[in-house]
Amino acid sequence: MKNAAALLALLWPGLCAAAEFESRAPELTLPAASVSAAPETGAARAGGIGVDAAAAAPSVFVELGAAQAASAVAAPAADRGAASAPLIERAEAVARELSASPAEEEDGGDEGSYLVDVDGRSVGIERVETLYGRPVRVLDVSAYVQERRAKSQPDLKVFSLEQVFARPKAFLGFGLPNVYLSIPRADGGVEKIDAKSLKRADTKVVDTKGRVQSGLLVVLKDLDAAALQRMHDVALTHEGGREVTCVHANCLAMEDMGFTAGGKSLSEYYFPSPLLKAILERGLMLDGKPVAFDLVRTSPMDLETFRKTIDTAVKTTPWRHLQRAVPGLAGGQGAAREETGAPVESAVVRYPAGAPESADLVMSVSRPSGFGMIFRRAWGPHLLHRVEQSRVSADAFLPERLKPFPQANPSLATRLKKRVLFSRPVVSFLRRHLAGGFETFEGQTDGRLFDMIRTHSDAAPNKYNLVIEGSAISVMKIDGAGRVGRTMAKLADWVLSKHVLMSGYSEDVRFAGEVWKGEDGRIYVSNNSGTYQPTGAQLEKAVEYLRAIFPGAEFVAVDASAG
Repeated sequence: MKNAAALLALLWPGLCAAAEFESRAPELTLPAASVSAAPETGAARAGGIGVDAAAAAPSVFVELGAAQAASAVAAPAADRGAASAPLIERAEAVARELSASPAEEEDGGDEGSYLVDVDGRSVGIERVETLYGRPVRVLDVSAYVQERRAKSQPDLKVFSLEQVFARPKAFLGFGLPNVYLSIPRADGGVEKIDAKSLKRADTKVVDTKGRVQSGLLVVLKDLDAAALQRMHDVALTHEGGREVTCVHANCLAMEDMGFTAGGKSLSEYYFPSPLLKAILERGLMLDGKPVAFDLVRTSPMDLETFRKTIDTAVKTTPWRHLQRAVPGLAGGQGAAREETGAPVESAVVRYPAGAPESADLVMSVSRPSGFGMIFRRAWGPHLLHRVEQSRVSADAFLPERLKPFPQANPSLATRLKKRVLFSRPVVSFLRRHLAGGFETFEGQTDGRLFDMIRTHSDAAPNKYNLVIEGSAISVMKIDGAGRVGRTMAKLADWVLSKHVLMSGYSEDVRFAGEVWKGEDGRIYVSNNSGTYQPTGAQLEKAVEYLRAIFPGAEFVAVDASAG
């Protein structure tokens, strides 16, 4: 066994490289059936956080009948020879009992309704972040979660389930880098499949005692009691097994429970990134029926950073286990996993309670081209957000069109920007690959958009460049890569968040500047744009325009030209 473990450790870098290559397809593609099957209701558009027409697989409900539950439990036992006859009989009895009683209440279109409420609001802040090059909706609960180091393994961070879940839900957890399946029990407890990589120990089904590893959760929203009982029973049949990775152990169990990745076998997945990408691209199915799920992020890292950290942690798995086995070995086992740099936000400021909201806002978020995906490794994820509405006309507030580089006698630096660095061919090339396409998220509300904006402070800068056109409002985070202090990162941010790049030399630009949310909850707007140079009067009109669109938010004009 020791020789086998040593051989696995030697082969590990190659296995990781193969898995990384598989997970880095140029673009996350959507099956056409997934888009057409997505709900078309306003509530679904507004709240479809998990996987829907805009983010991957359809959000539909799964209901299991008694016959399906019994046959699915019996099938794994026949295939693997692991389940006993009494176990099957007990599962069949549970399925029969549930088929005679009303089904468990569904979450319906109110996505994230199973999450804890704080001051009348769900702890899940809806965000749109990139993962594998595609905008994905995620419920960010990190501001309400207190991550702590696990006592048994200090390099692992855990959180309390009661901080997130008002009602227990089954979920597939992606930690750094452990993967585990969490299953709520009928007695109110929560268990998980605890598997060890490199076949170091037997797989067990253990009580979580209310704490699990922090990271990204794929929450299976609408499984009924029969399905949960089946998951529990099948999980027990996998106790005592040993697999190369914890991912593979959990995938084998899920496959025996009846799960697939959009019809594709889960047994071929050994590493976190390929599995996560398959779930986002194909969706999850149980007995051939789509399973509705949400992405819930408990880690403060954005999805792309979290994914990269997972990949790094996977590659160092043998070294990490060696450190545990040899006390005092040089290098802290958790050092590579520590987040570095400034905090994401100094404070989380939510939309004012009771403020008016409309649900007619349409948000589009850019996704890079295949070529742009390559450069994103250095650039970082620079997302261009566009918001469209038809209630308020820009002409009533900002009738004048602005021209880029309007100086009568431009300096040498300005001429270089206009004719070389940000010439029309250069901007066209960059924009084509920075925003190779857009994903549309309809039914957005004032509150959701307000909460998406990160709070700005000196300790945690979160300013956005702003461009107002007649038909849309565009914003892009200035520190789009989220990497403060690195020269190349700052250069990329300066180039890729330029106002002229955001507008694409549009002939319909009405205003350009900066916008940020203060710790006092107010939205500040400035006319700081060297490219379009709006006047103080145009700044005031732009703020009036934004107030008319978002009446529940307080806007403050900051005249950069006055200083």
